[in-house]
Amino acid sequence: MSKAFDFLEPYAALVRSARKALSYAADDPNHALIEVRKFGEHLTERLANAATPPVPQGTTYERQAALRDRGVLPSDIFAALDRCRRTGNEAVHGDQSDVRLVWRLLQDVHDIASWFVQLEGHAAPGPFVPDAHGTPLDAAEQERQLRER
Repeated sequence: MSKAFDFLEPYAALVRSARKALSYAADDPNHALIEVRKFGEHLTERLANAATPPVPQGTTYERQAALRDRGVLPSDIFAALDRCRRTGNEAVHGDQSDVRLVWRLLQDVHDIASWFVQLEGHAAPGPFVPDAHGTPLDAAEQERQLRER
């Protein structure tokens, strides 16, 4: 199993969604994108509840926008969360089977998670390494996996 999201161990909901998304990436990209969306929802809820004062209930987008407007979410993190949310919504309402899109969004999840753990006072994790052998999947390997489906 990949250790790509092990640095999220202290955050059960986040690590669970990130690992599920990664595990479904090659065989069930639509499900992977739904898990990517869940990751963003869990993180948004955590940040919104921790904000002072807490961010009011609303849609995930409304809460993310409020966090951005309060200066909690930097613009690049907000943009990555928005990509995860929108693409996950498309997956829920249709069939998103583009494995390349999943890998791009998993990179976003890793970037968002890296920002978050540093915000929480932890050391920055290493680069996104999605395979079980500890090596990054390059574009050629991703294409090979896509052809094998």
